[in-house]
Amino acid sequence: MFGIDAVADTHLGRPDLITDARFADGRVRFENRAACVQELDAVFAERTLDEWRRVLADVEGVWAPMQSARELPSDPQAIANGYLPEVRTADDLSWLADRYVSFRDFNDLIGVTEQLRLADRYTGPEL
Repeated sequence: MFGIDAVADTHLGRPDLITDARFADGRVRFENRAACVQELDAVFAERTLDEWRRVLADVEGVWAPMQSARELPSDPQAIANGYLPEVRTADDLSWLADRYVSFRDFNDLIGVTEQLRLADRYTGPEL
């Protein structure tokens, strides 16, 4: 269903979604997007966000909850990546967004350019 079918079974507890013809691939999933969202809404409504964080902690893939601006300063990934440096004023402490993308290591940048080259999107001087 999602490109990582095992998640529907092992993490969401819905192995039936893997074989549901309405969600077999991206095209039919798009055609049936309202039903897909309805099914997933029902699944995610069964647990709290903290419970889902524990359930999905070992998923090999990208996932994140939608957060408000008030929640970001306590987000472990935002903290670990240094996205919200502290700004102190005379009587307050707050956080400001530091950047949108961070390449911690030059090797990360090389990896991105290599992926673009392998995808035949860009070559030589365009990189």
